[in-house]
Amino acid sequence: MVVIAVEELKVSVGGRTIISEATFTIREPSLVVVIGPNGAGKTTLLKTLIGLVKPVHGCIRIFDTIVHSGCRYPRHVRKLIGYMPQRDVINYAAPLTAREIIISGIIENIAMPRIVLPKNIDELVLDIAQRLGVENVLGKFFDELSGGQQQKVLLARALIKNPRILILDEPLSNVDEISRVEILEFLRDLVRREGKTVLLVTHDVEVAMNWSDYVLLVNNGRAVLYSSKMVEDVDSFLRQYPEKDRRIIPSRSPYCA
Repeated sequence: MVVIAVEELKVSVGGRTIISEATFTIREPSLVVVIGPNGAGKTTLLKTLIGLVKPVHGCIRIFDTIVHSGCRYPRHVRKLIGYMPQRDVINYAAPLTAREIIISGIIENIAMPRIVLPKNIDELVLDIAQRLGVENVLGKFFDELSGGQQQKVLLARALIKNPRILILDEPLSNVDEISRVEILEFLRDLVRREGKTVLLVTHDVEVAMNWSDYVLLVNNGRAVLYSSKMVEDVDSFLRQYPEKDRRIIPSRSPYCA
């Protein structure tokens, strides 16, 4: 089933064109790694997909619903998407515990006069925290956690409402190698066992080539989707990266069917 269909998308921010043309289709379940140089528009593209940035032109469909074509982003579609922002957008001065941050993922509008949480919210938080191995830090403040723990808490926040689509902006940044592999294995299991679709932004070429089903390359205003088996095309792009930024470029992804 098609979960995201983007047609002739153009996005501008502050009068500057960030995405000049993007047309691609993503089917579920799949793990899509979004990669490209700094400033290429990866984060802007993700924010456009979830309705935080309005495109200048083009159409976005989430499942069978048009979410961008001059119309307001539908609430029933927002409930299907879990979003994990970059960690540096978190206000470290706010005294929020890991548990409180996870719970915030289920709240759409904090300005509402009365917020009603599910009766089983404690069970939901504990379940997702245990799956990610952060159940022992739920009572700690966010700024007390390690980099890997912080990223896992933010990932739990994106998952708390059990979305069908996960959109993750650099979930692997500033984490140790063990946490990096644990997060990737967790995401791969979500795709393979639960049928979810994951879009993951990273600068790690090894992740793009070894863990993805598809690679979404963002560069020079364009966003192009490749199967990770299309090695020749992906190689030519990735070899533009400095040697230090590409650990290995194998001939084929072992995880792509």
